[in-house]
Amino acid sequence: MYTDKFGRPLALLEWAELNEDREYSIVGSNLIVATTMCPPSRLSTVWLGLNYNFWPGGPPLIFETMRFSQKEGTRTFEGQTYTYHPILEFPDPNDNTQRTEQVRWSTEEQARLGHARIVRLIQELEMQ
Repeated sequence: MYTDKFGRPLALLEWAELNEDREYSIVGSNLIVATTMCPPSRLSTVWLGLNYNFWPGGPPLIFETMRFSQKEGTRTFEGQTYTYHPILEFPDPNDNTQRTEQVRWSTEEQARLGHARIVRLIQELEMQ
């Protein structure tokens, strides 16, 4: 159920320790100034260590890229107020005519290259 960056199985405690190691878990992180489409944001690509491919026989998806607003939002649940950074869309690296909130990857190399491509697409398509 839990895997390292190379897809090798991990025990829960091993996964938890690696998940807390920011150098291990963060694959890419870029601050992005306000663009024509989004407020200031952060593009983040991380190792999840859990397979998010729910289709049988497909490759494991253990890395994820998302974009978060730098402006905090708040939500109240059961009387408790929480702050968070809203999720923002970005150009889909597989079809830059579309936008997405998330892309998942099978390998660290795909995740690094995909992260860099998304940064370039944001620069090309949103900073005009």
